Amino acid sequence: MASAGQRRIAEDLKAEGNRLFGMGRYDAAVNKYTEALVLLPDWTVPMINRANCHKKNGNWVGVEQDCRSALEINAKEFKAHYFLGQALEQQNFHVEAVSHLTKALEAASEKEDSIKDEIWKELARIKHSAWQQQAATRASERALLRQQLDEMLSESAPPSPPPGPPRDRRCGDRSFWTRTFPSLSRCFRVHVDEGSTASCGPDAMAEADALHKEHTELRKAWDRLFEMAARQDMPRELPNAFTCRLTMDIFREPVCAPSGLSYERTALFEHLQKVGRFDPVTRTPCTPRKVIHNLALKDATQQYLEEHPWGWKEFL
Repeated sequence: MASAGQRRIAEDLKAEGNRLFGMGRYDAAVNKYTEALVLLPDWTVPMINRANCHKKNGNWVGVEQDCRSALEINAKEFKAHYFLGQALEQQNFHVEAVSHLTKALEAASEKEDSIKDEIWKELARIKHSAWQQQAATRASERALLRQQLDEMLSESAPPSPPPGPPRDRRCGDRSFWTRTFPSLSRCFRVHVDEGSTASCGPDAMAEADALHKEHTELRKAWDRLFEMAARQDMPRELPNAFTCRLTMDIFREPVCAPSGLSYERTALFEHLQKVGRFDPVTRTPCTPRKVIHNLALKDATQQYLEEHPWGWKEFL
């Protein structure tokens, strides 16, 4: 256990590190924080401060190491979760990055720390960026599949009927037609010996028309399917149910007023403090004590964003 004298020295070293950090001397600040940690190895404050220095220097491995060490000591250090999430994102560990940023946001919101807005934007940026990459991949896959499908449909397309009057024109030499149109016997039922002729009668023409119609409908069906798939990645207007009447932005922390209307928490509290203690829309009496969290709306909004991740752009 460290003595009182060691604690005082460690405090002074941390303070000096903070001063150097403010001057932009990040390497020198790292040294001071390290000296403080030699005296108090379980002190998470200089550990997280040192991680912030590594972040400024672009040393993401160092950020990860310090943040993981801090979280082993105190799993509720939201700044450690925040910096670790950023470090993991820079190293392309997107899923774990989102997990730590989410924990950081929840903890910062509970403590009403102003850094929560910064964390939220970082989380939104990562999720929107991930959607952009996934959407681009899906678009490329659809284009390739569409090309392959078009080639297959073209190869399997039935031949057009021979030119000329459809009822009395002779099909002519069988070797010519079967060489030019390999599937002609299927479409026009030409069953004649080499060198003989046969008429393309009404039944043959009807079958040819039916095959062409079937092929055209198949192409249209595939067109509709590809359009539906592309529509999933097409940004649309956000539903009014998920947007605040005051900010016109999508909800982050919705609360419910006594009137039954929901607002973004910070926007409503600012109104109550600066404008007056009444509902912004109904004008009925409203005080902070009577405002409650709307967890159901918060969950519904989060679910909507998970299903429509292009909506994260609204927070950037």
